[in-house]
Amino acid sequence: MTETPSSRRPAIAETALAALALGRCPDAAAARAARRARRWLRGASPQPAYSTAGLIETALRTLALREGEPVDLGHPLLSTPGCAALTRIVHAVAVHVDLAVVGGAPLGRLGGLLASDIATGTPCPFTGRPGSPALLAARLLVEHPTAGRLPVREAVARIAASRRDEARIEDEPPATALALLALSAADAGSPAWRRCRAGLLRIQLHDGSWRHRPVPVAA
Repeated sequence: MTETPSSRRPAIAETALAALALGRCPDAAAARAARRARRWLRGASPQPAYSTAGLIETALRTLALREGEPVDLGHPLLSTPGCAALTRIVHAVAVHVDLAVVGGAPLGRLGGLLASDIATGTPCPFTGRPGSPALLAARLLVEHPTAGRLPVREAVARIAASRRDEARIEDEPPATALALLALSAADAGSPAWRRCRAGLLRIQLHDGSWRHRPVPVAA
């Protein structure tokens, strides 16, 4: 566990995703970490609601706490080119945890839109880097288990390959949390699953949150 750095802004998105991912793990340590994260989230205030960051934080906080559903993805800002991929990731998580959503893409098109994001090399909305597991994980969350064995195996292999580097696991908590969510659904207990789980537990801060240096989404 890491000391909380006072210089970084509150990290609602990172903490909400990590709480969701660890909350789906079967062990007591992950459950305790998820509880601490939810406690932090209850006291955290999202950024202003007129910003894309605030809208995304509010949606993810709703997902993690399961309070105030449905998840609202209907604001026009969330469908702008700079935010659409991130909105689809949040939508995929909501589908996976079975929370109702207002707005967002039609459910029947969500997997295809995520596939297009992957095929066109859309950078990770959280880090700005290519090759992140965030979009791969989101697509798997939407399509598993109906996608078929081979596509699922291919997605799992790509997600696992992206989380081989311990530094990348720790530097990118949102992408690691999404990878853990997807692997919990399709490859629980695997070496990649264990790496992601251990990495998130290792870098949780004393106040219960996770933080990283984010790439701003378009306003």
